[in-house]
Amino acid sequence: PSTTDVPPTIPQPLLDHEWTSSAWITVGGPQPISDGKSSLRFDADGRIYVTTPRNTGSGTATIEDGTITIGRVATTRKACIGEELAKAERQFLELLSHPLTWSINDGALTLTPQDVSDSGLILRG
Repeated sequence: PSTTDVPPTIPQPLLDHEWTSSAWITVGGPQPISDGKSSLRFDADGRIYVTTPRNTGSGTATIEDGTITIGRVATTRKACIGEELAKAERQFLELLSHPLTWSINDGALTLTPQDVSDSGLILRG
């Protein structure tokens, strides 16, 4: 079989968790998220599932050399009531469009975009 026939490998620590956003990483340090939480779940087959304040969706993920690359995420198109929830949803989906460095410490998954400084997201599983 060719390498294109091999299913993607998602590291075990990412699996079996519904990772829920808890804080944005900013220049001033972590900023807790109280409203507008989003979540992310990885499957062993390389699929990801997202839940935003108003919508759900899915896409694909590959992980190589400590970098998560998420393909286009297809989501439902329900309108967000309130600008804050809409902003939280846009910010979450925008983060997923970047190549992400990831780490897990003390039960928290940290996603940091490789091409954007002083930003990222902390999720709890």
